[in-house]
Amino acid sequence: MAEQVVNAFVARVKTRSVLAMSPIIVMHPLGKPESGFTQVEGRAFRELAFGAGAYKVVLWYGGELTDQEILSGQYPSHGRVLE
Repeated sequence: MAEQVVNAFVARVKTRSVLAMSPIIVMHPLGKPESGFTQVEGRAFRELAFGAGAYKVVLWYGGELTDQEILSGQYPSHGRVLE
């Protein structure tokens, strides 16, 4: 189900041009497991995004990001970024 949702969003933003670049996807897993997300879960999120055609995947663990933070690639220090 998650794969279909990510594929639908990527298809919505991707152009049909031959020279179109693959998107950079910033994923923010919601939920707060007691011990945090495991490496296996993080890898599953990354593979989900790469399977949808992403060029680069950024996993953000922390509070909500503003549009400006996402577009600039400069994330606040109160969270954790995995690229």
